[in-house]
Amino acid sequence: MSDESKYVSFFVCNEEYIINVTSVKQITRPGEFRIPPNLPYFFAGVESWRGQVLSIIDLAKLFNLESSAIEKKLVIVEMGEKNFGLLVDRVNRIENISDEWVSAVPLSMETERNRFIDGIASLDDGARLVMKISLSRLEELIVNCRSK
Repeated sequence: MSDESKYVSFFVCNEEYIINVTSVKQITRPGEFRIPPNLPYFFAGVESWRGQVLSIIDLAKLFNLESSAIEKKLVIVEMGEKNFGLLVDRVNRIENISDEWVSAVPLSMETERNRFIDGIASLDDGARLVMKISLSRLEELIVNCRSK
């Protein structure tokens, strides 16, 4: 039997995504964002969380999707010493996913915006295809934006 890991699944528009639950610090309703000038299009803004200023990435904007969700959720993730937030439409559930269920991203999906997708998991006997987000690439995106 292959290794299984726990993932948080959530929706952005009608697409389902997963991230490893060990990186998730909190799931909450977004507060009031502050929007500093000259933010890249995919940032929703910044928010104070436990004494830190978090950069908030709007995944719908990053993936060029049209979100119609009125009430969104904020998934706060930790990468090493850094925390940042992901703005999503709704959180679905926590699930165990076997490594063997996750396939590489097909060549047809290898685009600039899809570089944040690490793989695609086939769940429920292939009835659901769920995209695995690369948190390390999102962190790299934030770091690169700060250094400009």
